[in-house]
Amino acid sequence: MATENELRDYLKRATVELTEARRRIGELQDAGQEPIAITGMACRYPGGGDTVEGFWELLTDGRTGVVEVPATRWDIDEHYDPDRSTVGGVYTRHGSFLSDIAGWDAGFFGHSPQEALRMDPQQRLLMELVHEGFENAGIAPSRAAGTRAAVMVGFMDTVQYGRLETDCYGPGIAADPYFGQGVSASVVAGRLAYHYDLRGPAITLDTACSSSLVGVHLAGQALRRRECELAIAGGAFLIMRPDIYVQGCATSMLAPDGRCKTFDTAADGYVMGEGGGIVVLERLSSALRHGRRIHAILRGSAINQDGRSNGLTAPNRGAQVDVIRQALIAARLRPDDVDYVEAHGSGTHLGDAIELSALHDVFGGRPAERPLHVGAVKTNLGHTQAAAGIAGLIKTVLVLERGKVPGNLHLSDPAAAIPADGTVRPVAAALSLSTGDRRAVAGVSSFGWSGTNAHLVLEAAPPVIDRVESAEEPASTLTLPVSAAGGAALREQLEQLTTWIAERPHLDAADVAHTLAVGRSAHEFRVAVPIAADGSDVLTALTAATARSEAVRRVRSHPRVAFLLDGTGDQYAGAAQALYRSEPVFAAAVERCLSVLSERCGIDIRAELDPPALATPDPGAAGLFTRPGDAGEGNPLEQAETAHPYLFTIEYALATLLQHWGVRPDVLIGYSLGEYVAACLAGVFTLDDALHLIVERARLIASAAPGRMVAVAADEPVVHAALAAADVGGMVRDVDRIDVAALNGPAMTVLSGTTRAVDVVTRTLLAEGIACRPMRTVHAFHSSLLEPVRDKLAALVSAVPRQAPHTTIVSNRTGAVLSAEEATDPEYWADHLISPVRFADGVRQCLEESVDVFVELGCGQTLAGLARQNLPGDADVDVFGTLPARWNAASTPDLRGALLGTCGRLWEAGVDVDWSATGRADARIVTLPTYPFQRTQFWPEPDEGYAPPVVPSRGPRDLRYTPSWRPDVQREHGTVAPDRLGSLVVYAEEGGVGAALADRAEQLGIPVLEVVPGDQLARSGRRLTIEPDSPEHHREVMAGLPDTGPVTLVHLWSMRTSGRPMDSDDTLSASIRDGFDSLLLALQAVGQGALGRAVRLLTVSRGAAEILGGDALAPQQAIGHGLG
Repeated sequence: MATENELRDYLKRATVELTEARRRIGELQDAGQEPIAITGMACRYPGGGDTVEGFWELLTDGRTGVVEVPATRWDIDEHYDPDRSTVGGVYTRHGSFLSDIAGWDAGFFGHSPQEALRMDPQQRLLMELVHEGFENAGIAPSRAAGTRAAVMVGFMDTVQYGRLETDCYGPGIAADPYFGQGVSASVVAGRLAYHYDLRGPAITLDTACSSSLVGVHLAGQALRRRECELAIAGGAFLIMRPDIYVQGCATSMLAPDGRCKTFDTAADGYVMGEGGGIVVLERLSSALRHGRRIHAILRGSAINQDGRSNGLTAPNRGAQVDVIRQALIAARLRPDDVDYVEAHGSGTHLGDAIELSALHDVFGGRPAERPLHVGAVKTNLGHTQAAAGIAGLIKTVLVLERGKVPGNLHLSDPAAAIPADGTVRPVAAALSLSTGDRRAVAGVSSFGWSGTNAHLVLEAAPPVIDRVESAEEPASTLTLPVSAAGGAALREQLEQLTTWIAERPHLDAADVAHTLAVGRSAHEFRVAVPIAADGSDVLTALTAATARSEAVRRVRSHPRVAFLLDGTGDQYAGAAQALYRSEPVFAAAVERCLSVLSERCGIDIRAELDPPALATPDPGAAGLFTRPGDAGEGNPLEQAETAHPYLFTIEYALATLLQHWGVRPDVLIGYSLGEYVAACLAGVFTLDDALHLIVERARLIASAAPGRMVAVAADEPVVHAALAAADVGGMVRDVDRIDVAALNGPAMTVLSGTTRAVDVVTRTLLAEGIACRPMRTVHAFHSSLLEPVRDKLAALVSAVPRQAPHTTIVSNRTGAVLSAEEATDPEYWADHLISPVRFADGVRQCLEESVDVFVELGCGQTLAGLARQNLPGDADVDVFGTLPARWNAASTPDLRGALLGTCGRLWEAGVDVDWSATGRADARIVTLPTYPFQRTQFWPEPDEGYAPPVVPSRGPRDLRYTPSWRPDVQREHGTVAPDRLGSLVVYAEEGGVGAALADRAEQLGIPVLEVVPGDQLARSGRRLTIEPDSPEHHREVMAGLPDTGPVTLVHLWSMRTSGRPMDSDDTLSASIRDGFDSLLLALQAVGQGALGRAVRLLTVSRGAAEILGGDALAPQQAIGHGLG
């Protein structure tokens, strides 16, 4: 029985484990086929396709980017020859060219002009496209830094730009360290990953025309395998030299008329094109989680190889069928689910016929009334090589997004290869992609001439969920953060944005703000544009911002921020009421404080924080002294027990909200009570304990003897002198005590003490002409009147846990940085109660801590004003407030807008602000203009110091010439300067002309060697006899010359055949031997023996050319002039 039970238990365990194993296998299979979201796109194609939107307009308008080869690339007239049989000729004058490939914003990308010049423009183009792709995806490029993002880039050219530079600067260009990395294909993906700090796989791919689509396939696989969280995939190709045209014409791939007539009877090749494109990819689950805008979904993909087809570059029908079917299997879709295919569509008879047949093999089983629509973007752009596949992909995504298929160009007479059953139908005219209730599905093919094929299966993006009306009070104000790397770019950015929004009034202002917040990096020149949440004033606001952008300065690098935390005196009821009602984060912080105050401290300040509608002050004379929030003699906010927790709560909630918006302090400096807020924010006290302490502290203060405080417009020595003068009979010291309570600045001192003592000193100061202002308090803060409660406060502090501050605090008591020992010492906080506030010293300490920006958290700008007065005249420091003072609270109804305005000024000063946290929760990414690059031309220009070797451009025709002769009536007979001739070598003939020339040279003192033909090597005086066909003998000629100076070689041996019959074979053979072979040997000897010396060659003949109308009696002698 026991055995049966054990068997039963085993079977149960096995069943459970098998079920779990199957579940896990299913999860792995699902992960391996998880859909990939296309969240961003960018492209640069001719004919207006500089942006994705421009590309779509190009397609829907039925335009083409084909033009005649621009003169800025090369002179097409030097290469054009309509005769296809011409070797090295180019039989077409057209191509699809971008307007500018030399321009680049090197400064924006952080490159020196030298490095930019050495960098292949194809790499530069990809740098721009990746930036634009991130922005289109709503991902600020700076936020992508450090992420596990992959880069898969198609790049099939490695020689054009390098050869262009070498032609201009010579082979020495290789010594420039930037040259190698500038032209190396292996660097391309790595450079992108390096610049944008992307940490996933980075691969440069070259499978020829299919490179970019293979890159998309591999990027999708890397995402599914969790090798990366984000991926960039695409490709680029530019035409910089005519070589590629020569090669294309040599293989008859190019269409002579510059039109790619895909699927048409007249198809006769493609048009050479250029451009680039990239897509940003993310797993669908991740894209949905991050709230990305999804352009389309990559359901599946596949790649394969033609193998041994009819030729290396010949397409393979079976391989194309297989790659499409494998992609459909990966997508878990059937052929009938596909509505549209973007074909490779090269526009050749053979290629089109094979591709149409392959499509019919896969999709031909459908009813003819629901045909497969087939497009070919090459009819618009030509063949953009490594950028061809990505062009087809971006077009297909746009087709799925817009639900419209643009017509193929140049399709007037459908090719016979189009299946007759109508199931596979190239799109001759634009049509709507009608799919009913289901999402449309499309395929994209790209076939490399090396045989690597790729096919992708896409699905339209899931429908966007309608916005849900929020119960929260809608935001009244939004901010458009606009920035650029320079002033000119900032102005252009603002102008582009203004025009864009004006042309698209349907755009939601919250979406625009959100897109700028999360999808754009914060650059050094900034303008924060406040607008109404409904966008009603957006154009006016942007226009005004454009006008003031002229004065925008470069921001500081990582400015340090100090929070100024108020003490009592400026509080009033409802000071932050609008924030409490409109900002959930602020309200949540307030509620936490209210809960602690109620449960632990027995205090309720809700009525002060959120009072009913405030009465309007009486406009009469009495109303001049009535401020919003005042409640007369019984105002609770005049009492420490209410005022202190009220101010603490507001300041704590403001700090919480600002930090939620991304504004985090580097330094905290409080004023009296404000130092407790600073200690709480820095982690010295918990929120519960901090509130408990300040309430009990307030109660201790209230239990002490009452007093008064007065602000004096004088420095400390003057005040002490006044105290001494007023101390009649020791009254002030013995009975009515008074102390210095605060040192706020050079002429800003606060006194605190008994009412009588303060009155006496005030009268004394006023009598001396020193201004005094009584302060709004019934307590003598920071005076010896509080000595009786000092120890009680120390005991309270010792009863709560304390931690060292994690943020720098500047101490009120010392005016220096609060140490960990002080922060955790109860005695410090007890002394803090009775010691003067050294605020002026504290401001100076903040400057020592390199603070660039002060932000006052509290009512009004009392501390901000004090801070400004303590700044040196040359201090480049900004000071901002948060809440209005009580006297202008009624005129500042939009507290949120005012606080966002402060954040805008902080951001303009260089402080990080998380603008996405300030916007509407349901805001979405929308298309906006991308960054306006400020391009400078970087293109090789011929170096005057380098003369490239003259190489025939093509064909035998270029090597032929017709000699022409004309009399030179101005030339005077004279003598050539000996130093110009140098050493003279005369290959003399038997007729005596060479000997006469040697004699004349010898008379002029020119070193001369006369070379004559013979049977053996022999030297006699100036004469050297050599065997004409002996290379060693010709080298001996050079060995007999002086070691330095120029060499002039005069070759007359062509004349040895003078007078011989022309029709004789012997004469022709002798002409070649004497006129060409010997000259060639002589030149080879000169090349070896006169290395580095100037050499001049003269070839002489008689009767070889017709000059004055007579016959050319010895044309065979002209053979020598081919080297002369």
